[in-house]
Amino acid sequence: MERMRFSVYQAVFTKLFLTIQLEKSGRLPKQKASAIRGGMGQILLQQYCLKEKAVCSKCIMEGRCIVRNILYAKYKKKPEFVTDTESMGFTLACLNQKEDVQQGETITFTITLFGETIAFLSPIINAIHGLGQVGLGKEHISFHIIKIQNRNYEQILKETGLLKSRILIETLEDYIKQRMKESMQGKLKLLSACSIKYMGSILDDFDQQAFAEAVARRVYMLNLFEGIEIEKPEIDMSPCMVTKQKTKVVFVPRYSTVKNEKMYLKGICGEVQLKGLTPEIQQLLIAGEITQVGKNSRFGFGVYEMV
Repeated sequence: MERMRFSVYQAVFTKLFLTIQLEKSGRLPKQKASAIRGGMGQILLQQYCLKEKAVCSKCIMEGRCIVRNILYAKYKKKPEFVTDTESMGFTLACLNQKEDVQQGETITFTITLFGETIAFLSPIINAIHGLGQVGLGKEHISFHIIKIQNRNYEQILKETGLLKSRILIETLEDYIKQRMKESMQGKLKLLSACSIKYMGSILDDFDQQAFAEAVARRVYMLNLFEGIEIEKPEIDMSPCMVTKQKTKVVFVPRYSTVKNEKMYLKGICGEVQLKGLTPEIQQLLIAGEITQVGKNSRFGFGVYEMV
């Protein structure tokens, strides 16, 4: 792998941990990130869209619309291979898959905002608050936010709003430098479905070359999202070997309001032990912990960590 300079990792982000408390018992979707993303989008439309029926592509306010700039934030330099609805504005993740829940129970999920989408933090938090009043899932389980923490687990929520001095805006380089000081054994834990498209198909098994290229693609896209021109990193994973893996294919149901149909999204979960990681490959894989990897990261896909 050609040595990747830290300039590749100058894109900025802020990662938040939100803890909500449920106000009644019932059943929630197993894949909660998708439900949160869909519900947040509906609340944003209700709060900010000036039309009774949103058709963003035909709206004269599209360029200045808060909803559009959060859910489908545009690239400053658009890659040729992305569609108009693809965005690197944010990712969501919730690893809690419990379906039967009780009143008073708490659930924590993360939201990571990239680039100028960070400026819309307050509307996003307000939308999640509004979603809490409407409720999650088919049974509309209402909730309220009890805690918002930064990546260092410092509380940033107070009664009068957000404690802005504790909102961390970092670069991927900052995160990589911090993580490289930690002892790691080269094990990848694929914590949510990783949907990696390689050679025209979604993978059923882990492939180190495909995985690394997918992470590099995310880093490349994130730079272009912020208008930072870099050459697309070329990855050579031949020094690295998979010595052990225990993965499985999972199918995640999701209802698309755009297509008005239920669909199943595919990915792999599990653990992979890697050997022969160079410092450059380690840096890349660490960056992917923040960007998430593969398709559908706004619906909770692609969460992994290296230990």
